[in-house]
Amino acid sequence: MALIRKPGIVLRLRAPVLAAVYLRQLYFTGVQAAALAALAGAMMAWVFFNILHGRFHNDSDLTLRILSTIGLQELAPVTVTLLLVARSVSAVVTELASMRVSGEIRTLLRHGIDPIEYLVAPRAVGFILGSALLFVYFAAGALLAGGFLAVPGHPLAELYRLAQNVPAQPLKHGILRCMTFSASVAVAACALGINVRERSTAVPRTAARAVILSLVVLFVFDGIATYLNE
Repeated sequence: MALIRKPGIVLRLRAPVLAAVYLRQLYFTGVQAAALAALAGAMMAWVFFNILHGRFHNDSDLTLRILSTIGLQELAPVTVTLLLVARSVSAVVTELASMRVSGEIRTLLRHGIDPIEYLVAPRAVGFILGSALLFVYFAAGALLAGGFLAVPGHPLAELYRLAQNVPAQPLKHGILRCMTFSASVAVAACALGINVRERSTAVPRTAARAVILSLVVLFVFDGIATYLNE
């Protein structure tokens, strides 16, 4: 088998089967939810403009600046990670737990395949890189919608002018936060899934626990990140 480990050599991405596992996880996490992430970003822009511009009569340019700084740095990482939790955590935990209950993990071990490298690592990497992709989709949806709401006739021209005047730091911080949050959620979810008791009745309970634990981890890390940035 292409995935059997040789002494002292870890599984490598050049192994076709392992590469396919990584790509499949990345596709499931970061590509299939692209439209949902972009829609969530557009809705966040609409909320910003409805509250700041509509109710408080802020200038459209100022509202767009707030959206591109506070919105993308503070709110986008939490929203994107919530999308991951809602869409992927339960599926990943159920898959890993079912493999353990059915004995598939024992079979991998008997064939010399490390379950951490073959099962956990691709899902963790899929979460991290997928969250970065979802952040890009979310930011694109938010900025395009914000540009249209600010200047309906020339949204791209307004975004170009904004890009010349607004620093890229909020985007960098936002994507780093997103990847950090998703990594912590992935570790928590995979740890619960792969260490489940070998009983079929434990699978749904473990999936529910994983969602709750992922939310707790997300909010804790968000609080720490906010405190460190003060």
